[in-house]
Amino acid sequence: MTNLVEQESDVANPAPDYLEDAQGYLIHRFSKIPTPQEPLVLEFTNDKALLHQYYLLRNQMIGRYINAPIATDDIYDKISEVLIARRGNMVIGGCRLTIREGDESFLLPIETENFKIRDLFPNLPLNKERHAIISKFAIIESHKERDLLYDLCKIMFDRVVALDTRYIFARATNYVIARNWRKIATIFGAINTTICEGIDVPENPILPGQKQYITFSDISELCQKEFPRIPVPTARKLELVY
Repeated sequence: MTNLVEQESDVANPAPDYLEDAQGYLIHRFSKIPTPQEPLVLEFTNDKALLHQYYLLRNQMIGRYINAPIATDDIYDKISEVLIARRGNMVIGGCRLTIREGDESFLLPIETENFKIRDLFPNLPLNKERHAIISKFAIIESHKERDLLYDLCKIMFDRVVALDTRYIFARATNYVIARNWRKIATIFGAINTTICEGIDVPENPILPGQKQYITFSDISELCQKEFPRIPVPTARKLELVY
């Protein structure tokens, strides 16, 4: 009987070391102050280190579809404006803006010798007015993709309006993305945004067999009047904290 009482007593009253360890664990867990997250910075940049991170992130996304080496950057990166999102020195997203003047004749990123925007839209004054392609979106999967995409698009649309770019084109890898892009463009005032379903877009070698779409936004009116949105900061930089 004595042994049984002693055993029950041991269960009801654990050793002091066990209690101290458990209390220490709880105190450590619930009194720990979370490390504040660095602010999210969105900016157009020429910084080589930040651009290198953006190129790597972009290539990682492409690498999901193909098993082949990809160039870190391409010729258009050298003549385009790159918008990146970062926390501290870590790039977590970005996209690219390639502008062409009316009197310039180089091919835009989505064009080929047999697929030219000017030929596809003969009614637009693209030989006189500035126009652009928005491309190469890349976002780290672990981040809030929808929020970050919204922020990138907002800054980008402010930028093209500030630069008096009248016509914007983009290529979508499927209809859902094209439709979402149209919704986003409309939110930022580009109400004249169209999914060009009648245009036969050349196949993307990264996504063989998948139909591509061109979206087109006429923002001439936005360039001609003040629009009630947050303007592009003078330093082309905006900080947001989630």
